[in-house]
Amino acid sequence: MSEKSCARPPPNAFFANVRPFLSFPVIRPVFFLCSRMCVVNRFDLVNLLNQLEIKKKFQLVERICSGLYANLGFFHQCHTLVANREPAMRELQVQLVKSRRDFAKTENLWQAKKIQLETELVAGFFPRPRFPSKDVMHSRGASFGSNKRDSEGSKERESDDR
Repeated sequence: MSEKSCARPPPNAFFANVRPFLSFPVIRPVFFLCSRMCVVNRFDLVNLLNQLEIKKKFQLVERICSGLYANLGFFHQCHTLVANREPAMRELQVQLVKSRRDFAKTENLWQAKKIQLETELVAGFFPRPRFPSKDVMHSRGASFGSNKRDSEGSKERESDDR
């Protein structure tokens, strides 16, 4: 490629090519009228495109403001609701603290019982079963102590319990 083909055409290149035809008296006024109309239409197009972009920005900002006002209304309503419920929430929080303390006490009791059970099991003291008294057993129709060995064991247990 030569340097001329890559070079930019002069700014009036279009008019230079059209100039020979402008010698006709009828064509010259029409050409200038058309070129003026083209420039005016191009100006109008740029103006309309700028207006369209500005209208888009206006609509976007209006939508954002509308959303922010909706959020403000929502949070104001929530603030009012929470402010009305605040005394009940504080009372609930006090009850929760009390319940946690009670739970901790119960948990400590269970831990103490567990430690006591473990020490009894390690020492060889197995928990003795608590049998109901003889009166209760006879009223239920149970016949414990039919075996001589069982009756001796129950007597020993009764003496231990007393």
